Amino acid sequence: MKRIWVLAVLSMGIPAQATTYTVSAGASAATIQEIVNTAGSGAGNIVMFSAGSYSLSSTVRLPCSNGTVYTGPNVGVVTQANRPVAVLTNVVTTNYALEVNSNGTSFTGGQGCTIQYLCFSGTQGGIYIAHPASGIVIQYNYFTLNDPPVGGGQSREAIYLDGYQNLGPDPSTGESYITIVWNVFYNNCLRINAEGGGNGNVDSGGYCAATLVMAFNNHLVWSNNTVNLVEEGLKLVEESSALQQTSLNADVENNNLQGNSRIMIESQQDTNGVGVYSHNAFYQPNNPNNGTFELSIPEWTPSISPTHIADDNVYIGNVPITGETGTGAHYGIGLELGGAGSIATNSLYQGGNGPETCGAGQWCTGWGIMVGGSFTSATISGNYLSGTDAWHGTASDLTKAVNYEGSATKSNAGLVLSSNTVVQTSTTIAIAPPVISAANGSGGSTITISDSDTKHGLTFFYTTDGSVPAIFPPGGAAGSTHVYTGPFTVPAGTAVKAIASWGQGANQGIVFPSFGYVPSSVTTLGGASALVRKTLVSAYLHGNGNANTMVKGGTLQFTAYGVYSDGSVSLLPDSAGNAVTGWNTSNHAIAKVSTGGHVTAVGTGKVNVQATIGTLQSSPWTVTINGPLPAVSASPAAAPTAVRVSQGTGAAVSEESASAAGGAAPAAAPGAAAAPDAAAAASTEPAPAAAPTDSAPAAAPDGGVPIPIAGPAPAAPGKALPDAFLGPFWGIVSPAGGSASISNSHLFIGVPGGSNHDALLPSNQAVRVMQAIGNENYDVAIKIDSPLFAGDANTSQGLMVQSDSQNFITFALETDGSKIGLSAHTVTGGVATTVLQDSDLSQYQNPMYLRLTRNNSNYVAFYSTDGISWTQAATFTDTRIMTGIGPFAGNHNDTPANAVPVVMSVNWFDVQQ
Repeated sequence: MKRIWVLAVLSMGIPAQATTYTVSAGASAATIQEIVNTAGSGAGNIVMFSAGSYSLSSTVRLPCSNGTVYTGPNVGVVTQANRPVAVLTNVVTTNYALEVNSNGTSFTGGQGCTIQYLCFSGTQGGIYIAHPASGIVIQYNYFTLNDPPVGGGQSREAIYLDGYQNLGPDPSTGESYITIVWNVFYNNCLRINAEGGGNGNVDSGGYCAATLVMAFNNHLVWSNNTVNLVEEGLKLVEESSALQQTSLNADVENNNLQGNSRIMIESQQDTNGVGVYSHNAFYQPNNPNNGTFELSIPEWTPSISPTHIADDNVYIGNVPITGETGTGAHYGIGLELGGAGSIATNSLYQGGNGPETCGAGQWCTGWGIMVGGSFTSATISGNYLSGTDAWHGTASDLTKAVNYEGSATKSNAGLVLSSNTVVQTSTTIAIAPPVISAANGSGGSTITISDSDTKHGLTFFYTTDGSVPAIFPPGGAAGSTHVYTGPFTVPAGTAVKAIASWGQGANQGIVFPSFGYVPSSVTTLGGASALVRKTLVSAYLHGNGNANTMVKGGTLQFTAYGVYSDGSVSLLPDSAGNAVTGWNTSNHAIAKVSTGGHVTAVGTGKVNVQATIGTLQSSPWTVTINGPLPAVSASPAAAPTAVRVSQGTGAAVSEESASAAGGAAPAAAPGAAAAPDAAAAASTEPAPAAAPTDSAPAAAPDGGVPIPIAGPAPAAPGKALPDAFLGPFWGIVSPAGGSASISNSHLFIGVPGGSNHDALLPSNQAVRVMQAIGNENYDVAIKIDSPLFAGDANTSQGLMVQSDSQNFITFALETDGSKIGLSAHTVTGGVATTVLQDSDLSQYQNPMYLRLTRNNSNYVAFYSTDGISWTQAATFTDTRIMTGIGPFAGNHNDTPANAVPVVMSVNWFDVQQ
């Protein structure tokens, strides 16, 4: 057979041995099978389905034990308007398009395999997960036109998790850690719904579901999915005759289920697990009949006491019942609750406002709660129920809003009915506006938007330019509106506007057809009256390394800090426009100072250095200047130059050059933050011996490519050298791609998105800029000017000391998707040991300072918010000899294509001498 796929080693983010296998559009099932067998036999490989149609004459079976990613072209968030373009159609009506082979029960997360960005159209069955299986992620797929005719064979599901019901409740034969997220199920099962009959009958026995779960399943995540016009959404199959499903720990949240004609989510197994069904939207059922209900979580065994939580959901059923009638029938149920220990709280149930029309005399258009089972011990609290069929005279009367079936009654032991509200006419319910809080700090005002509606987890949209915030769904955008993910900083006086909307994930930005929650009014926190402008009350200076002595001919860089009326401190210039307008010394015959705070000693004696900020004078800094050190030979300084290196060799770009004075950094421009530099060290320590020529940069550690900047290269590695990243002794190391550049006395480290650059892999993949050091003690600090965003999960910016790519130390700020933390690790032979893990660094602000000291084998890690007052974060010991030190940045995602890009800005690298 002629092989038609292409093998290409991936660069930037895929581990070194990973390979991508490209499947050509229109490839046959046999050809695809051969490709996936080859790809699935190695670790971390990718099978890329090209855009186009695939007509499959048989099921393709996917190996799933090596973390293989089966993917179509990445299109971001999947919607009806943004469908994947790799389209699979199974032309055999008795099989599925894809089947995942059994891979055991030892995998979690995506360690088994991942299926993403594929479209299943006109496919009788989408994806079948064989038993036993684990660690499978199915995400960002689109399932449409799964529409088997009545009488044309058994209907099959878009996704089927087969826990093998005939073998009983045995984990060794079931499914575990299956994640189904961000998929769209659209326009399926239309003929079955319209015609009825057969196995596709529109009732609880119908299997034409978005996802069907059979028998044993543990740790299922089914979230952020969109379902429209499918017979059932998530169906966890009822097995009442035998205890089949004994450990269902399900997380079912943020799903948007619209237009389903029967059950949207059904969970009818005996279980000792925990099920969470939260922030789901159930609305506008299509021709509801046969006892329609939207969420069913009955648990039928009184001897076990699971906790199933149906919290903060919306149930809207304003479509009149047109199905069967008769005494004893029930219609229009929002929630069927039959489980011991089940909890139904803080949800909205809205039925129609019209009169009762069905023969049963109730539940024609009302949407309420049905309680079943004599053993029920449930909590029904904080709900809002409305509609003709729910109302029975008063707001506290639940006679018709909560009903009972089987042997259940209001007198069931342990049944709690409290704080529920019933109204006769369904109306929209406005959400309480968010609360915006501002905390003034050195970098401006830190804004926090909080949930004033304690019953609901809301989504907040905000702006900072005075415009009215808009509401948009995941993957969408609206002008300058942002989705709030955590505290952020704005300049004092900024107007912040925010609006709250119900729903998260797939429900973000949902617009209900008739009733439901409506967005809040806009909250504004703006202007000087809300964000009080700080007043500058005093200022002080800081000499590089806190130095107060110099030698004649030496230089020392000073920076100025402002102290404000609220007690905060900020480096000048600040966000309010306060800046140093002049520098001076008390005796120009002893020392002179530049407009950027760069002091040069021209004589001996004592001198005061002072800064002027408008009409304010800083406190003086006294410096003692001694006689000059013995002369040290040095090569002539190179002429200022700008050098650019191609990205393929380590991408370093210099936009500045060293001054002609021995390679010292130029003085900061007026109004710019000055940075410590190599010249400061020369004031107290002998200058390093020059390299034979000034045109050959010193070799960078760990195989890095030197950043070629003019100036004499240092001698053999010794002490760590301070620098504003203008010396020639820095080199970039970027094993998985990345870049470094220098601009305005800042080092910028660029970490590409869409691939991993993780420092904690067995082989260090982070992008770092290093200088060689000897086996000596040191005390170094960096100022990180680039902000970290909590929502950019698994990014890091910090300081690294290394021996080689498998032996190093990291001390870094990091994100986890919701918080910013601080961590330190030692990595030995590729194995990481955590010495510090603060997952929520509440002191974080921008900028941030990190500091690491070594005294023989003892290390101490510090952090600071101003570069002056330091907080000890961790102490540890490490006896290894390290050869390089410098700043680094990294990213990581279990799906490398989703890794977030990072741009790290470092103002200076300071060495305490």
